[in-house]
Amino acid sequence: MDRINLGRTFVFRLPVFFCDTMILILTSLILFVLIAGGGIYDITAGLRIRVHTISNPLLGLYLLILLRLLAAKRVPFLGRNAWDISRLSDRAALFWNRTATWFQDLEPTKARRIVFTIIGLSVFIKVLNAWSYFGFFSGDDVEIHELTFSQLFHWDWQAWNLRSPFYPMVFIYPVQFILHSASVHDPWILIFAGRIVVIFFSALSLWLVYRIASRIFSSVPVGVLSLVFLAMSKLHTSFASTELPRTVASFFILLSCWLLISEKNTYGNAALSAVLLGIGAALRFSEVIFMVPAVLFLALSKRRRQALVFGVIFTVSLLIILGLSDALYWKSPWSSLKNVVDYTLVKKLSSRGYESPLYYLLSVGIWSDFLTIGLACFALKLRNRLMCLWAFSPLLMLSFLPHKEPRYLVPTIPFIAIMAGLSAWHFLDKNRKTGFVMYLPRKLTRPFLALSLFFFGTVLLSSKDFRFAYASIPLLLLLMVLYSRIQPRLHSGGANEVPNVSPVRLGLWLILAALAMGALEIDGFRLRRTESGVEMARFLAHRPDLRSVAIEEAWKAGGRLYLSKYPTIMNIDETLLLHPDQLMQDVKARDIQAIGLRDEHVRGLKYDDLLRSHGYKEVFFAKKKRLHQYRLFLKG
Repeated sequence: MDRINLGRTFVFRLPVFFCDTMILILTSLILFVLIAGGGIYDITAGLRIRVHTISNPLLGLYLLILLRLLAAKRVPFLGRNAWDISRLSDRAALFWNRTATWFQDLEPTKARRIVFTIIGLSVFIKVLNAWSYFGFFSGDDVEIHELTFSQLFHWDWQAWNLRSPFYPMVFIYPVQFILHSASVHDPWILIFAGRIVVIFFSALSLWLVYRIASRIFSSVPVGVLSLVFLAMSKLHTSFASTELPRTVASFFILLSCWLLISEKNTYGNAALSAVLLGIGAALRFSEVIFMVPAVLFLALSKRRRQALVFGVIFTVSLLIILGLSDALYWKSPWSSLKNVVDYTLVKKLSSRGYESPLYYLLSVGIWSDFLTIGLACFALKLRNRLMCLWAFSPLLMLSFLPHKEPRYLVPTIPFIAIMAGLSAWHFLDKNRKTGFVMYLPRKLTRPFLALSLFFFGTVLLSSKDFRFAYASIPLLLLLMVLYSRIQPRLHSGGANEVPNVSPVRLGLWLILAALAMGALEIDGFRLRRTESGVEMARFLAHRPDLRSVAIEEAWKAGGRLYLSKYPTIMNIDETLLLHPDQLMQDVKARDIQAIGLRDEHVRGLKYDDLLRSHGYKEVFFAKKKRLHQYRLFLKG
């Protein structure tokens, strides 16, 4: 009988052990991708594996954990009694208790050391990001360097005149000029130096978030937690490693806010704050929307005259900055502003698309995570609601603009982090002794947990495809309704007075949820750009025998930034790419010696055979396989 029972136990535990092993394997894979970044791996002939994000492994891990809990909850993980679910729950409750106590006892001196350590780690990650992913995110970052390089190298050509030269010439050009004066002429180093400038301002923004949160809420824990949320933000970290201006604009917006919340409610502070916000808006026109929360903040704080002064000085500062910079660079005041209005509103030549007003709400998993945004929204119930103006009013206004992109939200992320930090400390402090125990009526316990698990699954899916948010957001609303109905039972002592109530220990699950959301944020730190295009351009730059080149979407190779010695640079757009005969006629007419096309189009449109038939041979310019690989063909 003992042997039979032993055999049954072995048969039962073998699948459980296999499931536990798969959980460890997927966890290791997730850690590998987070640390190494993943890549493209040729396992055998014909078998290629692409692992660039953790979305799929994380979803698989979640399903395995869910299956494990449903099928064998009482069996310890990997058969180790120390890893029993009940014991892990006890340890999770102890962890939350110790974490809250540690934050409560945190002294300002020690907090500053922790803050500088976090800022240092964040800067290191951003520098590594800028070094490893040296391509371009869009044509915007190429245009920034076109403006500076044309002055640096005295190029006799004009960059696109819709862009204000204020940001490139004031913030990017000086460091490039210093390096150029020291005989550094490599475009790669000059571009990297420009990105270091943005990283420097992102570090200052991290410090300001800590100071603002600590001051306005009179709490060191809120300040440190706000800093952690911002440092963990994928949107903040990824775009801080580019040369795009919104990260720098974010610093001036934060500095403006810092002055407004100062204990010295003077007209001088309001005026200086307006000038700083004017600088931020001059860096990127869309940041003008932050005048609304600033003016509302002053007006609702019973500083209406200062609000009027703020609005006037902000407008005057913005116009002076734009007019003076355009006059010095384009030789015509406000020319870039007039060109933008003429191009987008009068001639309606902008190719930007249109997204629903709900785009930012539905794409939360793409530009942030549900935990951070949920905590930030909960802060509406807590202290100093005026700070919510800085986080949510710009988000609301941006939602009604026709074109929307996650990067437009970069300046709002610090304020969202402050709100999330406030809520996080509220929950930590409130649940210090209980370890996050929720009391539910027994009839609602299983439905509530089932909905929670299903909701978390849709959250993971929406991080890779925002259409799943159509399911996760209604589920979240339903959970909030259920929570509000049982709120009286969560009061101190109330659960003991109501019959048929059971405790639900959430400490362990909150740790797992926080780890999952944190992993998704870290996974978004890397901003993969057009590295293959830049590698191709650098290869061509060292070929003095070539004088003409045609590149599919030439901005992805940096355009003239790397190929300034080429008299002829032909851009191959999507329309021309779909007409191979016309393309080859243009190539022949312009005597193109090198052609660079993306790999998927070469294979999909059979360009390799066509180019060979016209006397072009493929050359290989890089060993590492990229996500969006270019292929290069040379004449002869």
